[in-house]
Formats: sequence, C-alpha cells, structure tokens
Amino acid sequence: MYDKHLDSFIVIAESGSFSSAADKLFISRTALIQQINLLEKELGFQLFNRHNKGVCLTPSGEYFYQEAKKVIHISNTVLMRCKELEERSRETIRIGTLPNFTAELLPQICRKFTEQYPNINLQFIEYPLERYFKNFLNNNFDITTEYMCGYMFEDHGYSFVKLMEDKHCCGMSPRHPLARKERITVHDLHGQKIMMYARGDYPGG
Repeated sequence: MYDKHLDSFIVIAESGSFSSAADKLFISRTALIQQINLLEKELGFQLFNRHNKGVCLTPSGEYFYQEAKKVIHISNTVLMRCKELEERSRETIRIGTLPNFTAELLPQICRKFTEQYPNINLQFIEYPLERYFKNFLNNNFDITTEYMCGYMFEDHGYSFVKLMEDKHCCGMSPRHPLARKERITVHDLHGQKIMMYARGDYPGG
C-alpha cells in the first residue's frame, strides 16, 4: 500500500539521527542510510540536512513527514477495514467442544478442511460439561465433538449421526487385576490411576 521506507524515514525524523533510528529499527546505520538515499533519489528532493550532531528535516522533508504519517494511517485503516469485510463475508461453522476434548486428531481434520474450503471459518466454542448440553439444545453451535446418542434429550426432535470414533488404549502393569480383562467398563476404572495412549502412539497398540 505504501513504500515501507516511509516507516524508516519517520523513525529517523523523530529520532534526529541515523544511529538512534538504526537501533530502534534493529538494522545497521549503513543500511538505513542507503534506504534514505534511495528514497530521496526516487522522490527527487532531499529529506534531511546532515550534520555532525545528527540530521534535521529540510522544508520539503518537514512537509513530506506530515503527509507521510497521514498516508500510513490511511493505508493501515483501509487494510484493516478490508480484512474485517473479508472476515464477515466468510461463512462460519460453530464447533462446540468440552475443555478436556482430545486435541490431537481435531487439528488435523480442521487443517484439511481449511485447505479444501478456505472461505469457511471454523469457530471453536468451549463449554464446561454442566453448560454444554444446554448450549447444544439452544443451538449455540452447529457441530458437537461429543457423541450424544443415549442422552436424555435425544427424544426432543434431534437425531445424531456418528461421523467417527476415536479409540484409546490403557497402559497398566501386567499384574494389575484389570489387565486380565478383555473389556473394561467405566465402572472398572472408578478410583483407578491409569495412563492413556492414543491408538498408534504405542508400539504394541
């Protein structure tokens, strides 16, 4: 939108020296002088009077300084407004999730989705368990990350389609009583301390 050398020019004008401005811009003094020399050559007039104690603006440089700040402000305002309009024009899918939802698989799905549908924005809305189902019933999100079949509100006119199921493995000592069971229920895990592995993370599972 504008020549980025204007940013350097303004810092020099407000600092009063190339050395001070170079420190603020994290570039070498030589590189900064080259930028301004190139800018002055493109403009066709001198911006600074150089002297032993630093630099000061020429009359043309003073006027250019005032107008350059306006140009940068207008440019930034235009870009910000365009980005806001672009964001509003994108469709949004609201995804409700619980705080403890496993975030390993979901980012991979979202990344592939965004690559295929760049104009659709994904918004994640996190609710604690005690408010999650109420917000689902109030249509506060479009997709749930929880499989809700069997919950008490299933008869309220809602139907569910399970898109996928993410299975996990439990790690425990071979001598643990649960290790001898072929199937473990939630009740079996009550009061137990276990380590969870996502399928494929552990060489044996």
